[in-house]
Amino acid sequence: MNSEGKIKITELKPHPKNDYYFDDMEGDSWDSLLQSISTSGVTNAITINDKKTIISGHQRIRACKVLGIEEVSYKMISYDNEENEIKDLIESNLRQRVLGNTNPVKLGRCFSFLNKWYGFSQGGNHGNQYTVPNEKVYNLPNNIPTTQKELAESYGITQQTMNNYMRMADMIPELEDLVDTGIVTKDTALAMIRNLSSNEQRELISSMDITKKITKREMKKYIDEIKSLKKENKELKDYTSSSATEKISNLKTENERLENENKILEAQKKISDDLA
Repeated sequence: MNSEGKIKITELKPHPKNDYYFDDMEGDSWDSLLQSISTSGVTNAITINDKKTIISGHQRIRACKVLGIEEVSYKMISYDNEENEIKDLIESNLRQRVLGNTNPVKLGRCFSFLNKWYGFSQGGNHGNQYTVPNEKVYNLPNNIPTTQKELAESYGITQQTMNNYMRMADMIPELEDLVDTGIVTKDTALAMIRNLSSNEQRELISSMDITKKITKREMKKYIDEIKSLKKENKELKDYTSSSATEKISNLKTENERLENENKILEAQKKISDDLA
């Protein structure tokens, strides 16, 4: 059941997943939105579901509350499941915002969800059909992305950039905090994620001076040192293992020699006893 009309903003509810995928607009983008709505009003109807939960329009409603606007136009869509609802929430917001102003971790969550929704989690191509989580098969329009590359390019970025954002979504909390505060840049964080395990990242962070910004060059130095230590440790383990094997083999040989000598001595003693 789809419908359109006017609705009071006091009747609307934010989507429970909106904050997980998006931050509120700030700076020039937010000021521009306020200026636009104060001058022209909300020109694009917001999208809601049949429970009056906002799918697209959280920032417009936020601006209306600031400007004292009490009513907006809406388009209501009835969804089969939450996955399709979240897919529309993500896509509508991504297309209305500048990607560079979006939290990179949350942007990674967006692309991770879309890749899974379109069936690209393993990099596969699915033509014009995709089975959504409720097992209903939808015939997708021709402009729907059929590869990871097409999905990325539909948002004006490369596939590699999109994959980098998805790596950011799996960032450990300690590193995410450093990115949020600006101590570690997005590129520096990516270098850590690519080269170090989660435990190694935690150990590195605990050893660093995080009271000042950490450059990519400094991070590369840290990573190179860790790689060197790992290599030395592996070589030491290999040597130790080889050395231990050799020692065990020598001890086994010596033990066999002593056992044989003991048998000979026992035989000689027996012969002496018999002669006596």
